Amino acid sequence: MKKRLIGTILLILVLFLTNACSIKLINRKTPEERAKIKMEKYIFKIIEKAERATLGKAQNNIVFVVGSLTEKKAIRIISEINQVEDDLDFKEMIIYLDSTGGKVSAGFAICRTMTNCRKDIKIICRNARSAAAGILVSGTKGKRFVLVGRGLPGVMIFQLPVMIHPASYTDNHKSIIPRDQLSEFHVAMLIYSDKMECDLLSEKTILARSQIIEAINKTTYYLAEYAIEFGFADEIIPYK
Repeated sequence: MKKRLIGTILLILVLFLTNACSIKLINRKTPEERAKIKMEKYIFKIIEKAERATLGKAQNNIVFVVGSLTEKKAIRIISEINQVEDDLDFKEMIIYLDSTGGKVSAGFAICRTMTNCRKDIKIICRNARSAAAGILVSGTKGKRFVLVGRGLPGVMIFQLPVMIHPASYTDNHKSIIPRDQLSEFHVAMLIYSDKMECDLLSEKTILARSQIIEAINKTTYYLAEYAIEFGFADEIIPYK
């Protein structure tokens, strides 16, 4: 009886020490490493939830990405993308994109789902700003279209459909919180978000990494014609 009790106590002690060591190892990670782990967990969680979700049903083969990108909206969008991908009646899917961005994790969860999709994805884009710019470039090359409106009769007014900028946190009034007022970890989260955006855009467009970094840092809007020239999209579609 005593031997069994001693064995149990030793086992509890070993488990306690192992757990304590694990906590110390986690705490030893740099803010950058912890930020990467946290962001990847956010993205994985959204994709995983979408695989079990029944939040919405795609309209034929069209998926609408409209408004601010939230976690709930990303789950619905990814769920619809998966539905169209599995539907044998459709050879491709169409994403109508009109978004000013939103949560970085939501945007990248959608981008990764698109990248892994087995079908071609045609993009019809009215607006792709911030995190939504990644969705535009993640469409199938040659099938990414930008809509452009008309002003006076016969005069084409090019919109600014694409915008990229540094990631940020906002307060309750939706005002951007300066990075020097954030914790070291939260600054690392923003830096990692910018890195992910830079990696994606430098892969999908013709811009060099240094050009992407510069464009992100100063917040850059692209006329439709330049969005085509730099490889964010492939063709302009005029509409009235």
